[in-house]
Amino acid sequence: MPGHPIRKSIFAYDGFRFVGLWLTCCLVVSMGCQRFFSDAHRIVNVEGQVLLDGEPVAGARVLFVPYVLGLDEEDFALSYGMTDEKGNFQMWTADHSPGTLGVLHRVLISKLAATNGYDTSESELIPAIYNKDSELTFEVPRTGNAFAKFELTSIDPQLQFE
Repeated sequence: MPGHPIRKSIFAYDGFRFVGLWLTCCLVVSMGCQRFFSDAHRIVNVEGQVLLDGEPVAGARVLFVPYVLGLDEEDFALSYGMTDEKGNFQMWTADHSPGTLGVLHRVLISKLAATNGYDTSESELIPAIYNKDSELTFEVPRTGNAFAKFELTSIDPQLQFE
């Protein structure tokens, strides 16, 4: 009987139960995703040092490019730093806050030669294997602080001498 009051309340109860179950599932999923992204993409303070053939490199630019599975690199801010006279640097986010994302990064290190006022060409002093062809990586922990030491050589390590 469609007009029976008991049957009507049972269907109404089933509808509310379905909506409640659906809202609970959405809440659980969103909490899990929020926890994943907030843990995985926390900003962590990173300092470090760049050495070339055992000597500190002053004035080098250090760039961290995050590797994030399933997402484009452009979706996340790059981090940058500049070495001082002792080769030390601190990483900064694009909004000029100290730190970088707590994920695996590709690292590029570059230093351009000083040019005179007439010469507009720029010459890279760091071997290409550490900048445009870089395979350097650094895993930034999700919490705490990190120190990244990069010991570079001016001789290409891929060359083999006989």
